[in-house]
Amino acid sequence: MRYITIFVFIAFSILYSKDKEAQSMKSCINDENFEIVYTYLIWKKATAKKLSDYGKVIVEDDYDAETIDEEEKRIVFTVKNYKQFSVIQNKGFQPHTKNANDYERNNELYCNLATTAKMKALPKNNYRYIDGNGNVWKISEKEMKYEPIKPAMSSSGIYSGGKAFKMNLEEDKFNELKVLLEKAILNQSSQIENRVKGSGLVVKLITEGVIEKSVILNEKSIEKKNIEKFLTEFKNNSP
Repeated sequence: MRYITIFVFIAFSILYSKDKEAQSMKSCINDENFEIVYTYLIWKKATAKKLSDYGKVIVEDDYDAETIDEEEKRIVFTVKNYKQFSVIQNKGFQPHTKNANDYERNNELYCNLATTAKMKALPKNNYRYIDGNGNVWKISEKEMKYEPIKPAMSSSGIYSGGKAFKMNLEEDKFNELKVLLEKAILNQSSQIENRVKGSGLVVKLITEGVIEKSVILNEKSIEKKNIEKFLTEFKNNSP
């Protein structure tokens, strides 16, 4: 009876372990992990010493990966430049070949990549905003740095952006500004292709020098107006 009890306990432990493993595999398919992997691949492509023969990030087992941001964000896995499957933001897996229908293998590749990306622990929520006068605002979760344009660098040769400053940024204020910046990034109708006088520039950074996304805002867009209103009020309240 004792041996039967031990056997049942071991069997239950194995089943429980496999169930937890399965749950863990499923849990990697979520919006948070998508953003972590998506950001990591952009950073890796910009900083890797070696990419695949097709200019993509090498994953494993002849698989490469790249990010695509067109109508929707997606991560595309390829073998010898042939699409195998994609992971689409808010939608999950999309196979591109019959073999790619192997959900478990696809999930394993993606979850392994998610684990690698999490271990890298890249910084989040770093932005730059250059206003219509050329002043630079460096924005992170904890602080705001203002770098004003000097007269010699301004288009008029006279305008000055004032004094430089650095201030702590409260969580609620950062979140409010982040919403404005992300709206500007997403709303293509407010964007223009080339920087002109009076336009605004939003840059979303991964690390210094590695850009995830940058957009130029039309001088008259509501997004530019709202961002600069927030920043002006913040500046006026600075010491």
